[in-house]
Amino acid sequence: MARARKQSVRAAVLRDLAAIRKADAALADGGLAALAVSLAEQMDSPGTTGTERASCARALTQALAELRELAPPKKKEDAVDELKQRREQRRRAADGGAGT
Repeated sequence: MARARKQSVRAAVLRDLAAIRKADAALADGGLAALAVSLAEQMDSPGTTGTERASCARALTQALAELRELAPPKKKEDAVDELKQRREQRRRAADGGAGT
């Protein structure tokens, strides 16, 4: 059976930070994010011992949880937002696209 290619921890952390960046760029580029990337790189390093890897995993889990907690929540559009958006589109269309 073919063996699945191992995903790097660093690549996964960078994907998580990209998602956080959509909500808060400063948070995704800050010190806590840099720490998360550094810990991920240590976990990916072949020279890291099992004990060191376990310690890094705990710290990385905590750092990512803290980043997610600090990130602003995703805003859900409700019916009022949708109606507001439609009204603005109608106004722009009625004005002949002025102001766009």
